[in-house]
Amino acid sequence: MRRFLVALPLLLAACASNEDPGVSPSPSSLPAFAEARGTEYYYRLSGDDGASVAEFDAPVEKVWDLMLAAYQSAGVEIGTLDARTRTIGNRAITTTRRLGQTSITEYVRCAQGGSGIMTSTTYRVQLSVLSTLKPAANGGTRMETTLSATGTPAEGASRNSIPCPSTGRLEQKLAEAVKGALAG
Repeated sequence: MRRFLVALPLLLAACASNEDPGVSPSPSSLPAFAEARGTEYYYRLSGDDGASVAEFDAPVEKVWDLMLAAYQSAGVEIGTLDARTRTIGNRAITTTRRLGQTSITEYVRCAQGGSGIMTSTTYRVQLSVLSTLKPAANGGTRMETTLSATGTPAEGASRNSIPCPSTGRLEQKLAEAVKGALAG
């Protein structure tokens, strides 16, 4: 137990130092649980269960017209497009390395090796990302985006899946694409 208490601050410092210095770490990028078993450490990364929310000073209809391009710019193939509920996204994305032009490790954290290197690319990631638009109180639009993912080893016989919490970057990229389109 003593080794665990000594190692925990080092673990937290290592996780914080892996982030870009200009970006605050998202809650899902920090360990929510760490346990020592002998000389091995086990980590469980945990993200916020709630949706990522962005608000725009534009009516829902105008933002809805921009959503397809926002998703395409992020490399997300559309599988769900419901104009009645204003929901867009894909519930069944499978990838091992990239989503569009971006490494999957930018968007989800499936596992962290003992060296502190992200190993999401060694997993087959099953990803669901959906955005729903709702009227905001000020006459604008509220975009709620949920991302959930699990990973199974890309090689070997194991089919056990593990949770892959979001880093928040895909949700942010979608919101920034809409914001940019509204400004331009």
